[in-house]
Amino acid sequence: MRDISISYKDGSTLYGADAILEQYEIALFTIPGEFSADPTFGIGIQQFVDEINNQKTAKAIRQFIIAQTNNFFPEIGILNIFTTRNVPSGTLTINIDLVILPYNKRTTLRKEISND
Repeated sequence: MRDISISYKDGSTLYGADAILEQYEIALFTIPGEFSADPTFGIGIQQFVDEINNQKTAKAIRQFIIAQTNNFFPEIGILNIFTTRNVPSGTLTINIDLVILPYNKRTTLRKEISND
């Protein structure tokens, strides 16, 4: 298990499961190719907002999130991913049920992304 912490300019620090979760949330919004040290890093969930609203697209989104999570965050286990699209408002909501395995911490991340 990697010992992880994140320190901020204000002097606060996150440790363990909280630090892993914070890094994962950053990766959710990092578009692959945006981070020059590793062009494959990131999930970039905002890229999916304008995708076609059907089961095939929802499955592709889930598979991509799981693959990137397995690749870059082996300490996170994905339990379930739900996607909901609100076409009139142009929003995509993604709920990710996960467990941070070394700490046995279960949580749900809910991210609403708009095409604005």
